[in-house]
Amino acid sequence: MSADPGIRLHRRQYVVGARPHRIGPGWSATVLPSGLVVSHCSELPVTRATDADGITWLLLGLASQTRSDRPDPVAELATSPTAAVGRVIEGWAGRWTLIGNGELHPDATAQLTCHWLIDDDGSVLASSSPAILAELAPERPDEPRELVYERGLSWVVPPLGTLAGATRLLPSQRLDLIDRTTRWRRLVVPPAELGLTRLDDETAMAAFVDALGQAMLRAPGDQPRHLGLTAGADSRLVLAAALAAGVDVAPYTRMSARMSVADRVVPPRLAAAVGIEHRRVAGRRAEPDRLRLALAHTGGHVSNGDALPFVEGVRDHFTGIEFGGQGLGVGKVKERVLPAEIDDPAALAERLADHVGEPVATTNRAALASWLAAVADHQDGQHPAERVDWRDRFYLEQRLAGWQAAKEQLYDLNRHQRMIPINSARTIGLLLAVDPERRRTGDHRRELIALADERLLDEPFNPPGATFGLAAQLAHGLSVDRAGLARRVRRRLRRA
Repeated sequence: MSADPGIRLHRRQYVVGARPHRIGPGWSATVLPSGLVVSHCSELPVTRATDADGITWLLLGLASQTRSDRPDPVAELATSPTAAVGRVIEGWAGRWTLIGNGELHPDATAQLTCHWLIDDDGSVLASSSPAILAELAPERPDEPRELVYERGLSWVVPPLGTLAGATRLLPSQRLDLIDRTTRWRRLVVPPAELGLTRLDDETAMAAFVDALGQAMLRAPGDQPRHLGLTAGADSRLVLAAALAAGVDVAPYTRMSARMSVADRVVPPRLAAAVGIEHRRVAGRRAEPDRLRLALAHTGGHVSNGDALPFVEGVRDHFTGIEFGGQGLGVGKVKERVLPAEIDDPAALAERLADHVGEPVATTNRAALASWLAAVADHQDGQHPAERVDWRDRFYLEQRLAGWQAAKEQLYDLNRHQRMIPINSARTIGLLLAVDPERRRTGDHRRELIALADERLLDEPFNPPGATFGLAAQLAHGLSVDRAGLARRVRRRLRRA
């Protein structure tokens, strides 16, 4: 099935509850002073820490510091009073969950997800895996949703899930495991608390690039660092920030029938411009067993198309950590064409669903209306998401916490681990501190790349295939879809 013999169901997942759970071989359990039990796969990194007030915390997953003037996360916890922990973690990037003091805190965009419910005995049962939650609460009916790749909302709209009575924790929430309630928290650090010498665009952008670099430079471990590189701006910005910080990254491009000519041609040129090696990585024939494993592991939260890289085994040989440019679109969201205020959540949900091409007869439309109604309740300026309107929140709480996080959970099946460098409340705050008009078109990303490494601006961003000439287009077609290219050539010849 795989070049990675370690691939197995529920890899790198956790469960929090009133008793231990042995979900599979190699699982262990830690009892916290509150009496809560954290059960987890042995391959999920788990670090025990004690804050300055003597409270015990468990850090699950990978967290890295984004501020050069602060110690690494566990050391920072040791010098922080319990009351300050909620602010301290805003500077941490990565993909992680922090549990302690009777609370569960997700990372900035909940990439290490938390699905939770109230068990039959009245206690909280929470897990990173909706599939595990379904196994532990078999009497609750599943509510599957058909997800179609790149059609409308190809994810289950949080805070809903696929299990009756279960809820998914949003990035704007933390979970009180004792009181069985969620509490609001701010999504981003506001400008006045960013620690900037001046509150201007240039200072914010320079600090943003530094924060991206720090997140990668201080990522735990000393294993290989991979970076998926395309012809676009986001992955190029991550590469530029890595180079500026002195991070040794290995860029690669995933070959697929869906890729563009630009994604085949430009990445090797970018790598050559900065003097590093680039790899093209191809998968193998899709295996039905792998697809069944992917769907079982994610509890139906990932579409077949989004599961394809895993199903084809593209990253099976990777070890270490993989960085990505996910999340960098937060400064320029597609929903800017919609109004900034929520006057009627149900009507706006229909407009939003139409805007993204969501089919009419889906439960996602009602789920969007429910989410927008909750957002509207906090439009009075008191919500922790200062300077973040609902369109930014849609990107953070839906595209990232809904869609991207489900894919990240799928990739837990692989040997290597993934981290998103932008994924800290402070780093996102730095980007959103830049004038909205400046980032509306996305051109601010060129300026950010220029700050880090101007050599990466010499190649165009996502140019059309015709830019590279007929020979390059033919070579690309033959490499990714020989049969499809032959069909297109025959059609053209018949029309000639």
